[in-house]
Amino acid sequence: WALGITTALYILISIGVFGTLTVQEVIDNGETALAMAAKPALGEAGFAMMAVAALLATSSSVNANIYAAAGSTAKLAESGMFPRVFGQLARVGGTRGLTISVVLVLLLANLVDLTAIASLGSVVALAIFLMVSIAAYRLRVEISARPSVLIAGIVLTIVVLVVFAIQT
Repeated sequence: WALGITTALYILISIGVFGTLTVQEVIDNGETALAMAAKPALGEAGFAMMAVAALLATSSSVNANIYAAAGSTAKLAESGMFPRVFGQLARVGGTRGLTISVVLVLLLANLVDLTAIASLGSVVALAIFLMVSIAAYRLRVEISARPSVLIAGIVLTIVVLVVFAIQT
């Protein structure tokens, strides 16, 4: 259900954006294309609403990732995969792993081009999908998976990674 609703939402948003803006306008406006698409129908207020919604969505995502980092860095420190300092309590609250993660995220967000960060995130997600698919292929008998589906996933992921690398 979640994938179906998300897919439908993305399709509806795409239809709305490309029904309002030309392809070149979408490219020219980049990160603000959605807000620009709301502008003709809702004026400056629509642009402002979409900009605020984007800020809230971004801050929500950052907040979720920060708290996930707190738990994962502490567990990794506990298991010995990260230095023990990551699991220790910090003076400012949370763990030192959380503090280190927040400092690194703030440095990256302020010093590195956001497009590069998004591209890196896409590559990492594809690489993880590729590794999971390869692992599933190796365990195909134990997990009763269809080899053809796994091979298709592996090949298509490699193709997407190659195309992404060439275009980026």
